[in-house]
Amino acid sequence: MSTQVVQSYANAFYEIANESGKATRFVDEIDALAPVFNDPETIQFFKSPLFTSQEKEAAVEAALAGKADADLMDFIKLLARNGRIGFLSQIVEEFKESCSGGKGVKKGEVVSAIALTDTEKKNLQEAIEKKLNFKVQLDYKTSPDLMGGIEARVGSYIIEDSLKSNLQKLNESLKRSSN
Repeated sequence: MSTQVVQSYANAFYEIANESGKATRFVDEIDALAPVFNDPETIQFFKSPLFTSQEKEAAVEAALAGKADADLMDFIKLLARNGRIGFLSQIVEEFKESCSGGKGVKKGEVVSAIALTDTEKKNLQEAIEKKLNFKVQLDYKTSPDLMGGIEARVGSYIIEDSLKSNLQKLNESLKRSSN
């Protein structure tokens, strides 16, 4: 679960930074703020159930006022509000990887029921890049649980075209129509 949480937040933050053209600035500001959020007392504060999420947000605002971009501060406040500040260092690492991941190239994973040929991999990569409108670097894995087809995940984007996912959708549809 934590890996999915980290990736979701990191991808969302990367998209914000990339759209606003502030990715490099955010990396520099995060590096400057790292000692604050790696401090054991700070970590203990954010983990403590004795403080409300509003108090934690206020602490972020007080600590970062004038030291961080408003978008960066809003993102860290969001983490505090949602009880995810404990994942900040992991989110930052994922974010940095996305930023340095090669000029708009995002990493992704494709899971297929059987091993794909090089031609299939190339065609799939081209189709995903065309659909998402950016370059991707894909890792390929197999899982017999899919029973057929593929599932691809690139950042927060998920493309499912497997027998397993289609059967799940059919099952959900049948349940809804019987009620």
